[in-house]
Amino acid sequence: MPPTDRLETYQPQLDLWQRALESPNGLSIRCPDPREAKALRFRLYHARRAQARLHRKIFPQEDPRHSASYYDHLVVTVNGETVRIEPTRLAPYQIEEL
Repeated sequence: MPPTDRLETYQPQLDLWQRALESPNGLSIRCPDPREAKALRFRLYHARRAQARLHRKIFPQEDPRHSASYYDHLVVTVNGETVRIEPTRLAPYQIEEL
C-alpha cells in the first residue's frame, strides 16, 4: 500500500520532527530493532514530503515555503536500531572565488 499524503496521518512523526527542530543537537530515538528503525525513517521522510505537498497548495510559487517543509534542513540517519534526527552540518569547506 503506497504511503498517504494526508498530513494528519503522520502526527507522531511530525511531533518528532518538531522536537528535533527545537533541540540544538536534534534527537536520538532507540527502536526495538533495525527493521523498526528503518520503518520510522520511512514514515519521517513521508511526513516531511506530505508537509511539502501541502505547502505547494497553500503558498504561492514565489513564496520560499512553496514545496518546502519546515524540517528540510534536518537529516535522518539510521544506525542499527537508532534513528537520529539532526541539523545538517556541512563539512568545513574551503571556498575560493574564481
